[in-house]
Amino acid sequence: MLVPHDSSEECTVGGYHVPRGTMLLVNMWAIQNNPKLWSQPEQFKPERFLNVQGERDGFMLLPFGTGRRGCPGEGLAIRGAARMRRLNMQGLFAGC
Repeated sequence: MLVPHDSSEECTVGGYHVPRGTMLLVNMWAIQNNPKLWSQPEQFKPERFLNVQGERDGFMLLPFGTGRRGCPGEGLAIRGAARMRRLNMQGLFAGC
């Protein structure tokens, strides 16, 4: 679940009327594992997030959220993952 949000104005989402001020809870796991939106969502396929030129395709995946309420730890997580990948490739974890 993402951090709860309040609708800033009256709107319609998925055919449902949402009055202004309604608390909205977004189930990001359900969205990112929906077979209607993703082919084989349970499979690890990082290439699905690349466009034809091999570049990351915008906002297809938002594991850290976006905008003002984006995760402040996103940079730390990405740097940490890159550091772990480098250490793994150097064989520093071979004895573990």
